[in-house]
Amino acid sequence: MRLRCRPTPHPDAFHPVRRFALRAPRAALTALVLCLAGLANAQVAASGDIDLLERLRTRYPATTIQRVQAAPIEGLFEVVMGRQIAYTDRQGQYLLFGSIYDVARGTDLTAQAREAYAAANPVRFPAQAVGDSITIRRGTGARRVAVFSDPQCPHCRSLEAQLAQLTDVTVHVFLVPLLGPQSSTLATQVWCATDRGRAYQALMLGGRAPGNRRCDTPLERNLALARTLGVTGTPTLISEDGRRLAGAVGTAQIAAFLAAGAPAVAAPSVAAPAVAAGGPAVAGEPR
Repeated sequence: MRLRCRPTPHPDAFHPVRRFALRAPRAALTALVLCLAGLANAQVAASGDIDLLERLRTRYPATTIQRVQAAPIEGLFEVVMGRQIAYTDRQGQYLLFGSIYDVARGTDLTAQAREAYAAANPVRFPAQAVGDSITIRRGTGARRVAVFSDPQCPHCRSLEAQLAQLTDVTVHVFLVPLLGPQSSTLATQVWCATDRGRAYQALMLGGRAPGNRRCDTPLERNLALARTLGVTGTPTLISEDGRRLAGAVGTAQIAAFLAAGAPAVAAPSVAAPAVAAGGPAVAGEPR
């Protein structure tokens, strides 16, 4: 299971339908889940799925809903909204946010469904927004990857240690403070540092907090970009060809992920983090 940091209480905290979901009392939602899980309803036919899809689109016109299908729990239906996944009842009256786990297999079925949909529907690499990222280039920097990271997320720190071992890669770090006010404070301090890349790496790899500087930041734009790309937790990587890889993964898996998008290019070499001659090249100064 890949480890990710997600905002609480709802991982889809920035989704347009969240306000509706939060109106339902916790006890009512719990009762609904128990009730639906116990129903012995057969899966609806394709026409029934279409009816439910149209009902949801009518009820939530501001939300892009692509698909509805039966969920792993009988009586629940999986709803793909943009690049988010939620669950609903047969009537589309309630929306439930969260993950369904197969305890016996130790599998996050929601994450699997989200990744399968993402693989079938790649996003556009955010090339137009790299000015809002911290750019760290190692070696030739031949291959690019975007990383959505929360500076307070321990799994992001684990990922940064793995990324530091890759060469010939350009990493665009988009700071997204999903985990609360302290995340926003740290992200602001990193962005406003004299050397953003060094401040970010010092925090993520060494636990050294940046100075208390203030400046204009792109954090709100980064959060909006994350919403557009369906990023619901950190860390999340996006390749140049639009594939996504979520969670704290190892160096070998990152290298394979990068190589998969460029089969004609040899896989990147792995080396210790560069510390001589000033370390990796870092682009960007505080605005």
